[in-house]
Amino acid sequence: PQITPATIAQALASYERVLVSPLTRFDLWLGGAADVLTAQEQRGFVLFDGKAECGTCHAGFAFADDNFYNIGAQDNDAGRAGVTRDETDQHRFRTPSLRELAHTAPYLHAGSAATIGAAMDAHAGIALAGEERAALLAFLGTLSGEASPFAAPPLDGNGAISWEAVPDSDLRDRPPSGGHHARP
Repeated sequence: PQITPATIAQALASYERVLVSPLTRFDLWLGGAADVLTAQEQRGFVLFDGKAECGTCHAGFAFADDNFYNIGAQDNDAGRAGVTRDETDQHRFRTPSLRELAHTAPYLHAGSAATIGAAMDAHAGIALAGEERAALLAFLGTLSGEASPFAAPPLDGNGAISWEAVPDSDLRDRPPSGGHHARP
């Protein structure tokens, strides 16, 4: 097929439908399983939501508020200003989800941070060291499942997604698009 805005949108929608973030240890802990997080991971959550102020932007179930912020990045990327042409949007980027961090390196808008620790260092204002830094990193590790959520969809002989090979039961728990499971 031709590359058009519509086919790009369909490709992105197809890709997103195959991403499934399983319940994590953090989800189990929130559900009442008191013994699934270590004391260090629990201290990390307290820091995340308190002193480190991560929860200000990384909020909600996805740990992302979908707003745009300038975290002090020192590069030539205009960020949101490249789209809006508004100087106040200079170096502002959308808050990414912290779900599945273990499976989504590299980090930051340009992939400039190879580790979560390096991404934390890039955030102006986060000044944690020693045990606090280790606790926050330990907590962030609880936001990923054991297996990668990036399952490759079945492909047909032409390299296109073979929807006939994807049972509807595999899609039942995913958010519908327009009231139904849209397929390209």
